[in-house]
Amino acid sequence: MRVPIYACWLFFEEVSVLTGKNDLFRRSLQLIRAWLVYEANDTSLSDFTLCVMVTAIFNQYHLNVTSTLQVLGLFLVDYSGYNGATHAITLQGNVAFLSRGTNELHVGGARAGNLISQAVLDKYWQLFNLHQTPDQSVRGGVGGGFDAGYSNTGLASAHNKEFTV
Repeated sequence: MRVPIYACWLFFEEVSVLTGKNDLFRRSLQLIRAWLVYEANDTSLSDFTLCVMVTAIFNQYHLNVTSTLQVLGLFLVDYSGYNGATHAITLQGNVAFLSRGTNELHVGGARAGNLISQAVLDKYWQLFNLHQTPDQSVRGGVGGGFDAGYSNTGLASAHNKEFTV
């Protein structure tokens, strides 16, 4: 199933609202995009991919970040060691595959203390998967439901203009 990209932006808008802090999420996206383009000379990441990566930072560290520079620092630390052969980038951050040669992840639903609650995850699961319920299993994750399907947003599909689930 393909969902138009604007449906994904609804999710990112909610993350921005949940974050608050004078639009820290949006300002951090702008800073990181500018750093990638002008300092790292890297334009290979789509805006959607970058949003997933920054959302993961806020999902994990939202209580501790107060400035865009802190978010940039966490972004650099979290993703500098990323290895796409052994890990995937999800809303829970870098998550290891269960074993080599598989796309199954060590990932569950919302963790205690995360910015994005299970209720928010379930709400967007329903929006993105009108033909399934959260308890039905999907490809790309461990177990069933939203935990497996949506948490593994899949950066391979993020380069498309549509979100694939």
